Amino acid sequence: MERSYWWEQMVAMHKGGEYKVGAREKFQCSICGSSYTKNYDLRKHMKSHTGETFCHICQRSYSNVQNYRMHMLFVHKIGTGRQT
Repeated sequence: MERSYWWEQMVAMHKGGEYKVGAREKFQCSICGSSYTKNYDLRKHMKSHTGETFCHICQRSYSNVQNYRMHMLFVHKIGTGRQT
């Protein structure tokens, strides 16, 4: 059975350390000190400090925009045309 090109790339990335558990976290938040292995994850995290993912109705903060939007939709019914 022949392995796919996709699988070979995933194995190479894993061996190269990109997906290793405990890989060195080199991107650190200057506000709270949380650290990440990828810049993309740090940028997502930074939205928790800018207010983009903070619910002003129930005073909760969410780790990313998608979780915040789901909260607004299902808890407060905002985004469906009806509101509680």
